[in-house]
Amino acid sequence: KCQRAQLDDPLAIRTLKRFASDWVYEQNKGFPVEACGKDTGKQVAVIGGGPAGLTAAYYLAKVGHKVTVFEAMPFAGGMLKVGIPDYRLPADILAAEIKSIEDMGVTIKTGARFGKDVTFADLEQEGVNAVFIAVGAHANQKLGIPGEELDGVISGISYLRDVKLGQAADVKGKTVLVIGGGNVAIDSARTAFRNGAKEVRVIYRRSKQDMPAFRDEIVEAGHEGISYTFMAAPVSVQGEDGRVTGLECQLSVPGDFDNIGRRRPVPVEGSNFAIAADVVITAIGQNVETDGITDAGVETARGLFVVDPDSMATNIPYIFAGGDCASGPDTAIGAIAQGKKAAEAIDKFLGGSGVVVEPHVLRRAVSGDILEEKRARETTNCLPVAGRQSFIEVEYGFTEEQAIIEATRCLRCDVK
Repeated sequence: KCQRAQLDDPLAIRTLKRFASDWVYEQNKGFPVEACGKDTGKQVAVIGGGPAGLTAAYYLAKVGHKVTVFEAMPFAGGMLKVGIPDYRLPADILAAEIKSIEDMGVTIKTGARFGKDVTFADLEQEGVNAVFIAVGAHANQKLGIPGEELDGVISGISYLRDVKLGQAADVKGKTVLVIGGGNVAIDSARTAFRNGAKEVRVIYRRSKQDMPAFRDEIVEAGHEGISYTFMAAPVSVQGEDGRVTGLECQLSVPGDFDNIGRRRPVPVEGSNFAIAADVVITAIGQNVETDGITDAGVETARGLFVVDPDSMATNIPYIFAGGDCASGPDTAIGAIAQGKKAAEAIDKFLGGSGVVVEPHVLRRAVSGDILEEKRARETTNCLPVAGRQSFIEVEYGFTEEQAIIEATRCLRCDVK
C-alpha cells in the first residue's frame, strides 16, 4: 500500500522497523521495562502464552492490573517459540521480550494446561475478575487420505514444536516431502534441510503465485536446494511394513476463481503419479483445542471462539478471546493486534478508561531531502547458503547506512 510503489518499489517498512527495534535492544542491552500504573486491585487470567496472550498481559499490566498467564507448554512464546524456527526468530531475542514482560510484574505459569491443571472454577476461587483466552491453533489438521496413519507421516506443527523440544523425528539422510503452501510448510521444509535431510520437496495443490507463505521465505528455500511441485494434490500415502515409502499425487489445472481471487485446482483424470519418500510432513492448516473452555458455555463456530470484532468479547461477560483461536491461523502481528484490542476492552470492563497506550502528539514534518527519482529499495544481507546447516539467523536486516538510505526513499505522504 506504500505510495512509493507507484514510482519504483514500496518502502521496506518492516525492515526499517526491525532496525529501530534492534537499535533499541543493542543500546539498552535488552528491551526496556515499561513502568506500570497504580495497582487497580483487579486480577486478569490469560489462557495461553503466545503472541496474543503476552501482548494482552503486557498492556493490562501497564495500566495496573495483576496478570497471570497460564501456558500449557514448558515455556512461553506460543507459535513465536515453537512455530517459527530460530533462523527466522532467534531464541535470545524472544526470551528478552518475554523477560521484559515478566519484569513488569506479569506472572507466567508454564506447564499449566487449562481444563486439567487450572479451570474456570479455580480462577473464580482466586478472585479473577476477567479472563482472556489466547490458546492459539495448535491441533493438527488431517489430510483425510489413505495411508496418513503410516509411520513417517508427521504434521508440520508437531515437527517444528518437537525440534524446539529436542525430540523431533530423525530426517538425516532421508527424502522429505512437505504438503502445503503456507509458512508452516516452508518453515518445516527449511528446518528439515537444516536437520540433514538428503532431499526436501514441497508439494502444493495450487500455483506458486498462490502460495500464502511469505515471498522471501519461498525464495530462500529455493536457494537452499528445496524443490517444488505445483498443481499437484496428495491422493494417498504409500507404505510398506507400516512405514512411508512414497506419496501418490494427482495433477490439476486452474479452474474458476474462488472468493479470494485464486483459481480453484481442478483434478486431471488419469494424471496420478508417485514420488518416493521416507518422511511426509503435512502442513495444510491447524485447528483449535477447545477442551476445558467450552465447559463454561463459551460459544464457538466452525471450531473457533465467537467474539465481538471490536472488543474481542465472547458471549460470557467476563471472558474475552483473541489470536488464532478466534481468527483462525493467521500472522503473529495479527494475534498481537487482537491482544492489544482485548486489553483495551478488558481494562474498560474492569472500570478503566480503556486507554492502554497514552496518545502521543507528533509534529509531522519533512526533516530532510526526499528522494523522488527512481531508486530500488535496499536489500538485506543474508547468511550464505553454505553456512545454513545450523539454525543461525539467516536475514541480517539493515546496516545503519542502509537504513538511512532506505528512509530517504519515503515520500512523506503523511505530511503532504
